Amino acid sequence: MREVRLSVDRDNDVALHIYRSPGFSLLHEHTGCFGPGDDRLILRLPLPG
Repeated sequence: MREVRLSVDRDNDVALHIYRSPGFSLLHEHTGCFGPGDDRLILRLPLPG
């Protein structure tokens, strides 16, 4: 399956709203991605075809 994945700060509500509008969904949470206390949400969007 082809898909797009991205990471976003879990506290970035504006970005989460923008990404969820076209259909991105939560894949998993990456705790401490860029250091202690910097948790990221990994989102995915399946691509047709």
